[in-house]
Amino acid sequence: MQLAGLSGININKNMNFFKEWKYQLLYKDYRPIWRLKMWYQRIKWGWCDEDVWGLGHHLAEVIAGSLKQLKRNQRGHPAQFTEKQWNEILDKMIRGFDACAKEDDVYYGEIGNNITRETVKKAMKNQEKRVKQWEKDMQLFVENILSLWD
Repeated sequence: MQLAGLSGININKNMNFFKEWKYQLLYKDYRPIWRLKMWYQRIKWGWCDEDVWGLGHHLAEVIAGSLKQLKRNQRGHPAQFTEKQWNEILDKMIRGFDACAKEDDVYYGEIGNNITRETVKKAMKNQEKRVKQWEKDMQLFVENILSLWD
């Protein structure tokens, strides 16, 4: 028997329903206490445990989003570039950080459910090409970090 709204919870003779319900609510699906802890840590420190677990991807997402916002709201550009050059540089930086942030999805999407030596080799070869492109695009970030202002 299943209760509406609590999918996956089956009541039978061998299970303590309330123990399972508590687990579902607090830990498995909803985890409100854990979410509050992450929220509190972000307010206190500016990051939380969850961010640190995948710090590279988290930073790539934050930087890509910040660069997109900068490009949308820019009121000027560095003196050494024309507006067109600066927009191209911003686009390349955004492309690099977006690609880094989405790499796991792309890599595992290429492998899919067909995990064979050949699919993994092909995915790794494609990943090497993508990483070279990100490094090139992200180098622009390093070179122009003090020019990122609005």
